Amino acid sequence: MPAQGTRQHAWNKRNPWARHVEYARRRCSDSRNDSWASHGGKGIKVRLTVDEARELWERDGAAKLRKPSLDRIDPLKDYEKENCRFIEHWLNSRLPHDPHLQEQIPSWVVEDINETHKGDENDE
Repeated sequence: MPAQGTRQHAWNKRNPWARHVEYARRRCSDSRNDSWASHGGKGIKVRLTVDEARELWERDGAAKLRKPSLDRIDPLKDYEKENCRFIEHWLNSRLPHDPHLQEQIPSWVVEDINETHKGDENDE
């Protein structure tokens, strides 16, 4: 019988979107998490299910992204299907956290930036 860690690793490889939901849950529920203050500490909740995350993963083509990241479109709102998308990690880390500034970024710009920077070596 394979070790628990081996089975978990195999499951994670087949369901990569689930890991992003788990990370979001930690940011929102674990006060020891480095990101808790800007997530759970501000009342952000995870209302996104693993199945919904899979739908977003497929809709956004996250498997083709170099380093997918689960983004809340409006950072003041919860992790919900209507408020989430998968984008490149480097882009997510550079987006303004002010929802009024984010509203000014058309979705086609984000898509174009993602496409232009596929395979970039400097996207950490």
